Amino acid sequence: ARENKMLKAKLKASAFAMSYLSNAERARGAVTKLMVAPSKNLSFISPMGVKLCAVRLEAKPYRKLGDFAADMNRYVAEAVSAGAQLGAFPELTGMLAMTLMPGFSSVLGDLRNLERDWENLSEAFRMTLEAVHGFVGELYLNTFSQLAQAHRVVIAAGSAYTIESGRIHHRHYLFSENGELAGTQVKLFPSPAE
Repeated sequence: ARENKMLKAKLKASAFAMSYLSNAERARGAVTKLMVAPSKNLSFISPMGVKLCAVRLEAKPYRKLGDFAADMNRYVAEAVSAGAQLGAFPELTGMLAMTLMPGFSSVLGDLRNLERDWENLSEAFRMTLEAVHGFVGELYLNTFSQLAQAHRVVIAAGSAYTIESGRIHHRHYLFSENGELAGTQVKLFPSPAE
């Protein structure tokens, strides 16, 4: 219980700092700095199918939104240069935005300390999501929206955990070449840990 009070205090401070980072303008600015040239990959779509590139992502922590945007852009640019019309990112890509949270390593350490205590880990994970899921979602979704629009390709941006109506969901996101959210899908068959 004491650990959860400390975690709650850390999360409150982190959520305040994240509120400054997470807005569409900051994501737009981070992607604009990358000076992306729009592709013409969607100028012709064959009746035989769409060219897809599955991204193999290296999960790592980020310190700045610009670093996160640049890294995600690198994957999209590789897919585009290979002729992809749709770039597909792995599940939980959106949770990488959580690493931008000030104090992330400390929060992660607190969660790791609870690895063998499923009940408290579950409560701490929910508390963490409740504190930051809105900000993480904004950073993640705004960044991928801007990347899809800049490259003029469709992006299946992976997924992130969200809280909707008090329940944790594992939601996947698809962006059109205009950067619009084209669709979402909740994971239908969660793993036993989920």
